[in-house]
Amino acid sequence: MKFAKKEFLDYWKMIKAPVYVLVAWSVLGLIFGLVSFSLYASIFSPLAGWILIIAAFSFIGWSAVKDHHQPLNIAAWSGALAGAIYGFASAVISILMFYLVPEIIKAAISQAAQAGANAAAIESFMAIGIYIGLVTGPLISAVIGAIIASITAMIAKKV
Repeated sequence: MKFAKKEFLDYWKMIKAPVYVLVAWSVLGLIFGLVSFSLYASIFSPLAGWILIIAAFSFIGWSAVKDHHQPLNIAAWSGALAGAIYGFASAVISILMFYLVPEIIKAAISQAAQAGANAAAIESFMAIGIYIGLVTGPLISAVIGAIIASITAMIAKKV
């Protein structure tokens, strides 16, 4: 399969390590969630996840230009492909967490109920949302990956 006149394996050389790190983060989140929800909640905060995502996509953009001597569009495609792979893996892990770690659902329903929402409706919307995430997760992650990798690639070209 070609993207911007390059085979997927050419991209894989650039994105392999960051993709492994991001997927490992998601898998570790699942494992910690199964072992101890309080430990999961203290380690796997949204802020920590975003910092890791930004670092991984930045590394992809930087290394595409500096190490692999690729143009900006290849850096963007690399970030997009890494984002799509990570987004899909993360969506699958989210589905597993929904069914295997009931504390997550209880915490979300509790917060929604405190705000006056119907608990049964919230649980239904959560179930629908995680499956919609199978499509939207890879798309949104691909866009974020392309943007961050492009910005970092532009910086790398200037430095």
